[in-house]
Parts: sequence; structure tokens; C-alpha cells
Amino acid sequence: MIERLKKAVSTDALKKAASRAARIRISRRIGIGIGCFLIALPLLYAALGFWVLPSYIKSKAQGIATEKLHRQLVINKLDFNPFAFTLNVEGFSLSEPNSEERFVGFDQLYVEVSGWSVLKMTPVVTEFRLVNPFARIVRLSEKERNFDDILALFKKTEGEESKEEAVQAEPDKRPQNAEERRAAIRKRKFGIYNFQIIDARIELENREKGTKTLISDFNVGLPYLYRGPVRGIARHVEPEFHAMINGKKLEIIREKPSEDSRDRILKLNMDNIDLTRIFNYVPFHPAYKFNEGWLDLNLSFYIHRPKDGATSMDIGGQVTVRSVHMTQQGKPLFDLEKLDLHLGQNSPVKGEYRINRLEIVKPEIHAISDKNGVLNFANLLAHADKVVAPVEDEETPPQAGVRNAAMKPGEEGKVVKASVEEAEPKGMTIALKELLIKKARLRYTDQSDLMPMDASASSFDLTVNDVLLDSAKREITVGRVSSPSTAMDIAFSRERGKPGGEKVDEDKSTGNDKEDEGYTLRLAKLEIANWSAKLKNSNTADFAALPVSATVNKFGLTITDAEVDLNTRAVKVGQIQSSGGSFDVAMHSTTSVAVSKNDGKKAGSTSPFTVQVGKLGIANWSGKVKNTSARDAAALPFSAVVSRLGVTVENTEVDLKNETITVACVQSAGGSVDVTLDDHPAGNKAPSAAAGGSAFHITVGQLGITNWSGKLKNNNQGDLAALPVSASISKFGLNIDNTRVDMKQSTVAVSQIRSTGGSFDVLMENHPPRVPVASSSGKEAGTPFSIKVGKVDIANWSGKVKNSNRYDPFEMPFSATLTKLGVTVDNTDISLKDQTISVASVSSRGGNADVELEPYKKPTSVGKRAAARAALLASIIEAKKAQQADGFSISVGKVAVSDWSARMKNKNTTDRAGLPISGRAQKVDLSVANVKLDTKKRDISIGEIASRGAS
Repeated sequence: MIERLKKAVSTDALKKAASRAARIRISRRIGIGIGCFLIALPLLYAALGFWVLPSYIKSKAQGIATEKLHRQLVINKLDFNPFAFTLNVEGFSLSEPNSEERFVGFDQLYVEVSGWSVLKMTPVVTEFRLVNPFARIVRLSEKERNFDDILALFKKTEGEESKEEAVQAEPDKRPQNAEERRAAIRKRKFGIYNFQIIDARIELENREKGTKTLISDFNVGLPYLYRGPVRGIARHVEPEFHAMINGKKLEIIREKPSEDSRDRILKLNMDNIDLTRIFNYVPFHPAYKFNEGWLDLNLSFYIHRPKDGATSMDIGGQVTVRSVHMTQQGKPLFDLEKLDLHLGQNSPVKGEYRINRLEIVKPEIHAISDKNGVLNFANLLAHADKVVAPVEDEETPPQAGVRNAAMKPGEEGKVVKASVEEAEPKGMTIALKELLIKKARLRYTDQSDLMPMDASASSFDLTVNDVLLDSAKREITVGRVSSPSTAMDIAFSRERGKPGGEKVDEDKSTGNDKEDEGYTLRLAKLEIANWSAKLKNSNTADFAALPVSATVNKFGLTITDAEVDLNTRAVKVGQIQSSGGSFDVAMHSTTSVAVSKNDGKKAGSTSPFTVQVGKLGIANWSGKVKNTSARDAAALPFSAVVSRLGVTVENTEVDLKNETITVACVQSAGGSVDVTLDDHPAGNKAPSAAAGGSAFHITVGQLGITNWSGKLKNNNQGDLAALPVSASISKFGLNIDNTRVDMKQSTVAVSQIRSTGGSFDVLMENHPPRVPVASSSGKEAGTPFSIKVGKVDIANWSGKVKNSNRYDPFEMPFSATLTKLGVTVDNTDISLKDQTISVASVSSRGGNADVELEPYKKPTSVGKRAAARAALLASIIEAKKAQQADGFSISVGKVAVSDWSARMKNKNTTDRAGLPISGRAQKVDLSVANVKLDTKKRDISIGEIASRGAS
């Protein structure tokens, strides 16, 4: 039997059986090992998460706080659930350096992270809760705070900063629609939902300025702080925000417009915020001091949450700033009683801003420009111990090692201009319905040598309605601007003879080669009423070269349909109207100062403006002008009174680039002027002025004056007139056509002058002769003008002339009456340079003259008075001989008088004739040709005299 079995079982079979048994044993052992590993791995993961990792983090954090920060860190409990991905920290407290005083801390921090987001490597915090946090922030000095040592731990190396700057240099591609925004959210790498801060407490202390601020009961609740890529996360936290700041409540209230609405309304309310506490935490020493100021906030945030569109937010409400007082170096800088801002519907996402009302009550501004031309308001953000000086614009090259994404290889360190599409900002609109400024006071002082001045405005009231700024169209539209009252005071001052600042190189450009595109301003209506102003110019070294004091009272002005285009440098005004006002101007006496032709000019690269005014109307103005200066070109002190002044100017265009002024028509209906020439010694000439300056070309189509009246009284006995005179003109009318004035060529051309109707009364008063004063100065500087008049037509004039002077030069008083006076003068040419007057023809048709020589007793030739008179007359003759001969050369081609009548009566019985006589002439017809009169040589020549009849 055994033998048979041995034969049946072969050796190979035994080997196979043994091998199978061995494999079974190995597989069993491997399975047992894998099972043990799978059982041990969760236990190990749980041990690391529940015990090892929290203990390591706690000990490591405490070690860093002790060794590197010299602070004490206390953590009562730190739990981490590796399966639920939750972190719970309780009893956290970090002390001040080398002190047991608490710096920051909290009772509990709970953080829960979505496990699915961790597996996708996009962690999303599904809940963040911080309970009873505390922070104490202390500013020890300008450059030292109690947390600087913590910031030093996170300070980046130079390599990390360069990498971050290179990443920031890449263009930011923002999503443009809802689909792109949803796609951008899905690409995010993290998110925070159900964010809560409960009962926080923050202490702010500024030891340098000795101020403290306490923020308590600070609670914040947000459904999400940053939306992440994971969808379907439950949001159980409702929006919430409220806090107590120094015992004053700051709260955001959440409301729903309706029960089924997805929109939300958040209201932020806080009153009596002390702005001085906020400005005490400015991280530098400002060049001003904020002494007082209060802020009230009542804002509403309307959150739109459409189902298919993107979430947006509108801001509205009211902001009030009260009792602001700022000083600079102990001097007043800015004061404000109240600023009240009423916001409409403002959408920052759409770039639409609406302001219903902005009211500014009693602002007081003190602006000072120093000798370098720097305004004190420009230094508000500067350190108090630093001086901000103007610097030239320079292009800043990129930092070394930083490469812009738009640069090509090899362009590092070069200036690369951004494309227009990338640099173009998004459009924005700002609408202001009403702006009110009440009882403002402005003061400006310029301490520079170019134009030192003091200017102030008080009781300034302003109302502006319907303002719209559209940055995309670059347009500003203003509906109405009105100012009911303002008082201004301007004073220019400079030491006499002091140069007018440094010379400016006119060839040097002060601006950029290519200017930014400018805005267009449109103003529907501007109204100014009851304005008053004072001007005093004590400058004797500027181009004005004449000190003057001026006062304007009850000034009113209306401007309609105005437009200013900064692109084309054009100003267009539909109409300017001024009704009612008075002025008082006094030009003071001073010594002569030479004026440079370049003084007062400023070089610049900007193009001059072109100004167009459709209609300018001035009505019912009155004023006084008094000149006590003896250095003016007129060389004659005078005083003038103007009343019922009215002027209308139509279609005016001023081109400052081409230096042209064009006026279609000037009309003045009604007005009166009273001029008195004051007595002064002869010999004063105009101040020496260099030729040059502006050379405008002025064109006036038509000038019309109707129903004017005037008075002239000459009290000067020492000037070339040498005869006091009183004159009056009434119902005066004048029309001048096609006037052209070229100041560069010093020429004046007039097509025609017409005057129909008017009356005059002239009285030459009695006065004793005076010895003329010899002129000590030369002729006036500058190019004298050349005047051409095509035709002068005077008709239907009447007047009276009476000479009551019994001394020099006539020695015979007389009176004359003229009626129906008419004169026509053709082709008049006056050259002040050559001192010539040329007239082609003079004609007069119709007129009447009545002359009476009045009686007077001729002075005796014996006695003391006669001797004194003879000596005086001898002195006058010698003085006249010593004077430089001066006069005009006058030539008249033809003089024609027709249909004239005249009467003369001599009542003088002491004249050489010794016989009273009276005579009459009628229908006088007289013709005189080639008349030449040389007043310098005292020579008269007449080519021909012809008379065709008289009786």
C-alpha cells in the first residue's frame, strides 16, 4: 500500500504543495501588516492633530515670544480637530515687551475649514469667530510704536520685495461682467464665510501728544468676508456692526426694503466724533495744528443683490463737520462753523456720485504764498521741520532689478510709456444739485517779489445749482451761480524802484510738451449783486507805474451762456449785463520810474485764450476819478464825475495769441460827465517807458453815443492851455464807423465821424498872467500815433463862447453865440511824430454867429501897479523866448463856407479903434484854398480866397 502511494505522489507535487502553503503564510502576514497600518494611521493622524500639533504650536509660539520678542505668551487651551478641521484657542494673552501688561489677547478663537476645500487645495473658512478680543496700541514717538518688534519679524528680504514688485507691475485684468466675475471667484484659492468679532476692546494711546481713545463693545458680523471657490456654504451670520468710541455709540443698522426682497440696507450712525483725536494719530508731525473739530455721520448703504447680476452698493446719507479750527505756526489757517453734506444715490462701482446739497457756513481761509511762491496749504501733509520747495518735473526711471511685464528683454532700466488704453481711467460722473457758501472770509497774502499783494474777501455768499462733472466726456456743466453780497479788499505793494522779480527766460518752456486733455466748462447763468471792492496799488516799479486807489460799491453783474474750453483755449459768453453800481478812483502822485518792456511778463508754454462775448451791457453806473499824479502822459491832474453811464457792446472777440480785439458795435444812450483840470506847474512829462510790450490790433465796427452831457472846468494856469476855462455840452450825439487801432504800428484809422445835434457853452475866465515854467524833461518816450479820419460830419450844433479874461493872451473880453452849426471835414491825417495835420477839405453850409466885444478898462501905463505889470509881462516874454519852440504844421486843401450869417458888436471904447461899432453879414459864401499854418514858425500862407456873395 505504501509503495503504491509513493509511486502515486511524485516529487513535483510535493514541491507545489509546499510552495502554496508558503505563499498563503506570507499573504496572511502581509494582510495582517496592512491592516495594522490602516488601523494605526488614523490613530497616528489623530494623535498628531489632537495632541502633538497643538502642543508643538503652543510651545513654539511661546518660545518665539520669549526669545525674540521678550514678551510673555499665555495660551490656556489650544484644540485642533484634524477630522472636522476646526481650531479652537482659548485664553490667549500676549504681554508688552519686558512687562506683564497685556498687549493683545482674546477669550476664544474658533475657526472651521471646509474639508472638501482642503482636499482641493483651496481652503475655505466656513466660520471665523473671535470672542472678547483686546488690543492696546501705543505710539511712543514719531517713529516708535509698541508693535514694531512684531513687524520686524515679518520684514521681507530684498529678493522677496523685488519679486513682489515685479508681480505688482503686471497689468491687473479686472472682470468686466457678471460671468467673468463668477469665473474669477471660482479661480480664487481661499475664502472666509460667517465672520464674527464679538465684544472687542481696543485702546489707542499717543504718549507723544498725551491722548487716549477707547473702542469698546466692538461687534462685527458678516455673512462672508471674502467669497471663495466652494459653493453651497451655509451663511448663518447676519450683518452686524456696532461699537462704542469714547462712550459714544457707532452703529450700523441692517434693514430690508421688503420681506421678499434680496436687497439689504445698512445704516451707519455716529455723532460728535472728536476729529482732534483722529488727527493725533497721523504718523508724522504735520505743519499745522488741528485745535478743534467735530464729525457727525449718518450714512446708508443700500446693497443690491439681483439673482443673475453682480452685487452692487449705493451710498447715501448725511455728513456734518462742525467747529473746525486749524492753525499753522500759531497763526490762523482754516476755520469753519459747519459743513453739511447731503448725499444722494452714490454708486462707486458704476462711478456715479450724487450730492443733493453741500452747505458751508462761515469758512475762513488764510492763504499765504511765501517768497519762493509756495502756498502754505501745499505744506499741510509735510513735516513741520521740513520745507517743501517746488521741483522740476522729472521722469522717474524704474528701480534696478525690477522688470515690468510689458518690457522686452534688454529694456530694464529704461522708461517705457504706458499705452493709452491701459492708462485711460474709467468714466465718472459727479452731480451736485446745490452748493451754498454763507458768510465766508478769505484772506490771501503773496510775499514774493514778483507781485506782492494782500487780498481779502468778507461776507462772501455763494449759491451754485445743478453742477454735473462727466470725466468720460471731460465736461463740467453748471446751471446757475449767484452771489448776493461780498466785500473785497486788494492791495499791491512794492518798494519804489525795486525790480520786479527775477527775469524769466522766455524761450524756456515751463510745461510739458504735450498737455493733458482739458475739460470744457459750461455755465448757464452767473448772477452777482451788491458787491463792493477796494483796490490800492502802492507799486511804483511795475508796468502799471501809477499808484491808484479804487472803490466799487453796489456792483451787480449777470453772465449767461458761458463756455470755457481748455482744449481749444476758447472762452465764449452769450451776454454780460451790469445794472447799477458806483466807483471811486484816485490816482496818486509819485516820482517817475523807468519801466522795462519785459517787466511783468511771464514765460509759459500754454497757448493764450480766445474770448468771445455776444453782448455786454452796462447801465446806470456812476463814479468819480481823480488824478493827482503829475507824471502821467496827460501831464495834467484832473477830477471827473460820471453819472447815468450806460454802454452796450455787441459781438466782441479778443484773440490773445494774435493780439487782436474786434468789436462789432458800441452804443451808449444817455450819460453825463463832469471834468475838472486842476492847477499845476508846466513841464511835467510822461514817465520814461521802453518801447515794446503788447501790440494789440483793435477794430470797432460802429461806435454810437446819444443824449450825452458833459462839463469841463480848467483851473490850470501853468500848462500849455494857459487859460482857465469852463465848458458844458448837452444833448451830445456821436457816431464813429470802422475804427482800427494798431498799437504795434501806432496808427489809428477812422472811416467816418458823424454828430447830429448838440449844444455847448464855453467860458474863459479872468485870471492874472503867470510866468511859464520851462520844461526840464524831454519828449514822451514811445512811438507817437498817426491818426487818419476819412470824414467828419457835424450838423445842427449850437453854442456859446464867452471870454472874461482881460489879461493874456487876448487882452479883450468877448462873447459869441453859434446856431445851426454844420461842418464837414474830409480826409484828415494827423502825425504826432512829424507834428503835421493834413486836411483835404473843410466845408460848412448854413450857420449863424453873433459876436460881441465887451467893454473893459485898459490898465494904466503909470504908477506902481503899471510898473509891476510891465515887469511881469517882460518876465513872461523872456520865459516864452527861453522855451523850446514847439508846434504843428497844418495844411488844409480847401475851406468852403456857404449860406452863413454873422453879427458883431463892439462895446469896447478903450480899444485902439476907439469907436464902438456893430455890423451884420448874411448869406456869406467864402472859399479858401491851400491854407498852410505853421505854429512853430508862426507862419500862415493862403493860396486863394474867393467870395461869391454876401450882404
